[in-house]
Amino acid sequence: MGRVERAVARLRWPAQNVEFVAKRLLHGESPDGTGTSVLLGTPLYAAVVD
Repeated sequence: MGRVERAVARLRWPAQNVEFVAKRLLHGESPDGTGTSVLLGTPLYAAVVD
């Protein structure tokens, strides 16, 4: 969970409105004790919404 959280924290991208369907690969609480939920998934469908 910690690796997923750190990887996402380093990502930078412009904001976009999208719709998507994804398969859940990993889900749980952050190991830092904050109670933050961490979710890792792989997209099955994604589309930009204008």
